[in-house]
Amino acid sequence: MSERSSSDAQISQSSGSTRFVVEQFREACEEAGRLGICLRQEWLRGCRGGACEIAGKRWVFIDLSLSPAEQLQQLTEALAQWRGEAVGRRAAA
Repeated sequence: MSERSSSDAQISQSSGSTRFVVEQFREACEEAGRLGICLRQEWLRGCRGGACEIAGKRWVFIDLSLSPAEQLQQLTEALAQWRGEAVGRRAAA
């Protein structure tokens, strides 16, 4: 394979994986909406965002300075936290 076609293949693969991450992020955002979780996307300059509760509303702060994969990780970790609490409440009931 020539140097150019190898580079083109890497770009194509990278572009495909980025699209996959973006699609997963979109689906996670939809799930957050179904769970009543508010999302806030801010430029946090690498400060870790995440899940919190403010005045009885659940929020997830996503750091726009992170890569798409890292933003997805922030959101999925927060959703797992909220899902875990929901499971705990159902088990206690």
